[in-house]
Amino acid sequence: MTDLDHSFLDRLYAVASDPEHSGGWISALFSIVAPPTPYLPRELSFPEQREAFFYLLERLLREGKVLLTPPALLEDHEPYYWVIADGYSDNKPMRPVERVPDGGPCRFRVWDVPIEKQIAYIRETFPTSVTDDRDFELTAYWFDGRCPWIGWIDSETGVLWAS
Repeated sequence: MTDLDHSFLDRLYAVASDPEHSGGWISALFSIVAPPTPYLPRELSFPEQREAFFYLLERLLREGKVLLTPPALLEDHEPYYWVIADGYSDNKPMRPVERVPDGGPCRFRVWDVPIEKQIAYIRETFPTSVTDDRDFELTAYWFDGRCPWIGWIDSETGVLWAS
């Protein structure tokens, strides 16, 4: 972990767990720590951004606010289970996230490995040559199958929103 002040991390977590910021791609979570950061007294260096991102992701996972899919490059070889994901659907009423026996419409594949393994995988595959949040290699990482997709669980309704 970096030398980031816990008050910085707590502020970032408050933003990350705000429903206004949920429902997007995993890159949206990283954008919370990337400039501009109006809710912080200073901009974070890229190494600080990276570490704050890992901190936020792990905390959100541990608190049950997000779920990850197996990375597309590994999904055939990694354990998973299916849950209902009614966010962005036309289902009325929307159903809270719940484990179901199989895939299909309004389903999300959940990576069924310990959180420590999920975070370790993302740390290991995170591009090492990247030096700022606008680097093309970082953009490619979010969408080329190396990085898991994220699903956000609405704290009030329990509905899973996944892109």
